[in-house]
Parts: sequence; structure tokens; C-alpha cells
Amino acid sequence: MLPKSISVIVATAALVLFNRLAAPADANSSRGNKLLSVAIRAIRGQEDAVRSICYRSNYIAYGVYGKKGGLVLSEKLTAKSIYDGLPRGRYRIEVLRDNARWTDGLSPFTVNIYAYAYNGRVSTYLKTGSGTAQKMASIALGAVSGRIPRAVALGLYRQTGWNTSIFGFTSNHPGSRHPRFSAYINPTQKSVRLKYPVEGEGAVQRVPTVRASWEVWHHKRYLRVVRIGILATRIFLLDPRKAYSISAYRATDWAVENAAGGPTIRPQGFVEGKLDVDGFYQPVPGVFFPQSVRAAGFAREGGKVTEVAKWSVAFSRVQVNGPAVTGDTYLIAFPRGAVVHDIDTGQSLQIGGTTQQQLREIERAVRAAR
Repeated sequence: MLPKSISVIVATAALVLFNRLAAPADANSSRGNKLLSVAIRAIRGQEDAVRSICYRSNYIAYGVYGKKGGLVLSEKLTAKSIYDGLPRGRYRIEVLRDNARWTDGLSPFTVNIYAYAYNGRVSTYLKTGSGTAQKMASIALGAVSGRIPRAVALGLYRQTGWNTSIFGFTSNHPGSRHPRFSAYINPTQKSVRLKYPVEGEGAVQRVPTVRASWEVWHHKRYLRVVRIGILATRIFLLDPRKAYSISAYRATDWAVENAAGGPTIRPQGFVEGKLDVDGFYQPVPGVFFPQSVRAAGFAREGGKVTEVAKWSVAFSRVQVNGPAVTGDTYLIAFPRGAVVHDIDTGQSLQIGGTTQQQLREIERAVRAAR
């Protein structure tokens, strides 16, 4: 583990790289638009070829600085994930083991086993184990809802690595519709109205700016795409040798604070991050998925830059368009006698029977809540 002073130097160096990458690009030139058109066609070809992606992932995260300085281990998570290839589309995430402890590193690890799924109509959750590494308890606690639990989905997207590829890349600013990546970097996007006022401006409506140019990085040429949105700037390095898959990206988010007049975006405060992809699988011809990723987050306050978090995700057993993926895959089957909480109605249910019987009962509860 690097000493804190060296860590800050490393973080500062990373931000120097970020600022170099963020220099003005070949903005609205015909050449830049042609580069984007070629990339978007290749990316859309990958997106259209995928009906489902299955993989195993191992996530390791380090939290904020502990009392003794330095980043401390905060979570290790192993999961099996299945997605239908669409951001905010159908998914099933089985967390085989989630080890976590307080970020100061003083308390013992807790261990949980659980699963989330969303089939396009209803989300289901089931927790089957909880305790410590020395003593686990078998339980059956579930939940159902008629919508995607947004906070949970975004958290698991990062922990399982889904938003590190072109298939699941998501922006997490308020009101985001989580488009496909090919649409996210398309320069002909509609304007987006900001929910929060920008300091000194009030609520505004803007069209995201997208720029493209070539960039030499690690002695190879990548397409550098800059997307300047309302709440964030994203810089992507896309590999033309891998059908323009994401090889790296850098992020700068505006800080949102609660002021006397309501939530306000403060230009002086940033949360900055970077992510790098270490190689690709090609599970089917023309479709690429990361082998592993490394990421870090930085905070800048009062001119000081601090590394506040870092994490990595390694992938294995990647399969595209597997024959075993059916509609029932995206529904958690509760065991008989499981206690299930209906999030929409606030009621608790005891559900048994077959998967289809469960689905009918769950959807009946969701319709009643609506």
C-alpha cells in the first residue's frame, strides 16, 4: 500500500493525464463527425448482435482513507450475472459471496448471499444467507417491485462490472435514461433539461456536445471521444481494433449541493474518476467484452486532490447468446415459505408454488399497487 503522500502525488499525476485528455478536440468538424459515424456503426453492430451476456465477476474495492491513513479494503464480491444486452434491460445477478466491513477496517467482515432480477415487468430479490465467515445462517427473505430499484441497479452495475463495457455503460446523473452507448456518443442527441439550477444561471436546457479525434495512448492509436453533458464530462478511448470498444474513460462530475434555494450545481467542486480495461475476450466473432478493469475515484476540494476509492473487477466464463437463457431466467423463484416484502404496497407476503404461479401472484400485487 502506498503512503498517503505518494498516493496524492499519483492521484495528481492521474489528473494531469485527465486534463491532457480533456484538451479541446476536433469539435464539430466534418472529419470528427466522420470518425464518430464509423465508430457508432461498429458499436451498434456489437450491440445488435447480443441477446444475452453471462459471466462471472470478482470485485475488490477499497474505501476512503482509514484512521491510520491509506485506503482500506472495504468489499470483496463474487457474482454470476446475466443481462439481455441493454442498459436498464432485463438482468439477473446472483451474488455468490459479498464480504464487507466498515471503511475504517476495524470491524469484522460480514458475509451475505443474495440475488436480484428484473424481467422487464417486475423486479425480484432474494437473500439466502447472512453472517460471518465463521458462522452463516440460512434465510429466505425476498422483495418484489414493479420497477427497477435504481440505486441497487447502479450499485450492482459497478460491482459486477456491467457498466465498464459498451453494452452496459450507464451515466448516473439525475434523469438519465441509460441509453445504449452508440446513442450516448451520438452527436445528434436531443437537448436535456436540467433538474437543478447551475450556480448563477438557474435551470437550463442544453444539448450534450460530442467531439472525436485520434489519440495515441500506450503507443497505440485510439479514438478519443469527449462528451460534455450537463452534469458531467466523459472522455472515452475506443479501440478501433476491437470494434471501438471502451478501453479507458475519464470522468468529471459537477458537485450538487443543497443550498438555501434548493439543490445547486457548484462548479468549484468536482468528483473525478478514471477506468482502464486490461484486455478483451471475444466470446463470439465481432463481439468484445473486458477481461478485467481497474478504476479509481478522486475528490478535489480547496485545490487538493485526494484518491478516495479504487476498485477492480476480473471477469471469467463469458458467454454470449447462451441457449439456456429464457424469460424465466430473469425471475427469482422464491422457496416455499419465504417471507417476501412488496415494496410498492408495503405488505409482506408468503409465496410458494411454481415459478409461473409466483409470477402471476407477484404481478397481481404490482397491478393492485399501481
